[in-house]
Amino acid sequence: MSTGKVILGLIAGGCIGAIAGILLAPDSGNATRQKIVDHTSDLKSLLSDWATDFVDSLTSADDSMITDQRAYAPEMKLNTMG
Repeated sequence: MSTGKVILGLIAGGCIGAIAGILLAPDSGNATRQKIVDHTSDLKSLLSDWATDFVDSLTSADDSMITDQRAYAPEMKLNTMG
């Protein structure tokens, strides 16, 4: 299972749970709206953390590929000349 599918599943599950919570909430309108604001803020923070981790992993992979290419460059140069 890919990371993208897992993240999408978590977001969808969170949205469904939030909607169910709102519809079944015994609180007043003001309290429910405050809960929505709080949960939205939490979700925004979570998504921001995931995005940062994803960008960091891409940067790490890119750095690794550059290092690998530099390691093989002299060998590739010799193979094309010979």
